[in-house]
Amino acid sequence: MSAHVPKSLFDYGRHRFDVAVECRSCGRVSVFETRDVILHYQAHGWSVALPLDASHFVCRCRSRDVLARATPIEARPRDLPPPRPVLRPLYSKPGRHSG
Repeated sequence: MSAHVPKSLFDYGRHRFDVAVECRSCGRVSVFETRDVILHYQAHGWSVALPLDASHFVCRCRSRDVLARATPIEARPRDLPPPRPVLRPLYSKPGRHSG
């Protein structure tokens, strides 16, 4: 029996993986929801095929020398904050009838 080899980020989502981005300079690992990474890459016209071009990520240490890999959703810490709103405005202007 052979294991399925993921070909794109869509396969990560189907098989319950998040995207872990590891900095080769400082060792920091940041984990992103696959859906968010797909939407971000598609919005910029970048390919979601694997291996993922992780050069679009920048570590807090300012290094672009990073590696993206799959990490199981089950590995998430139990004490994660509640999910963010799906769509949050950048800013709002008061309406015409505001006082």
